[in-house]
Amino acid sequence: MRSDRFFLALAILSLTITSLFAAVAAQTVPGQAWVSDSANPSAPPEDEFLPGQTVYIHWLDFLAPATIRINHTTGTVDKSFPVMGSGVETFESQIPGKYDVWVDFEKVCEFRRTSFIVVPEVLFGSLGAVGAALAAGLVYYRRNRR
Repeated sequence: MRSDRFFLALAILSLTITSLFAAVAAQTVPGQAWVSDSANPSAPPEDEFLPGQTVYIHWLDFLAPATIRINHTTGTVDKSFPVMGSGVETFESQIPGKYDVWVDFEKVCEFRRTSFIVVPEVLFGSLGAVGAALAAGLVYYRRNRR
């Protein structure tokens, strides 16, 4: 009877170990990955960044080694690095456009680097002053016309 219990315990132990490795291997993306504008691990995900702004790539709970790649929409690989466990990596680029974040061969998120046009203060102030002068002149002209 003791040998039967030993073989039963050995069978259960081997099934448990096998299922543990099978569960780890079955994960398509072994953990979570996201991008934000802060190195804080609890920072919420972001998807819009300005050129020159630092992008922080976060990963969490990677049980097996993986590779994170950041691709520009042109297909170029801008950054690639191995990950395991949890951590943060920085990414800086001046090129505007859409970037995809891949873990091994699965796309996990995307972000954009956008730029906007800044109207110089001198130009905006000059146009505002000319508009105000024209409005004041129009009021003066209409009053004196009566």
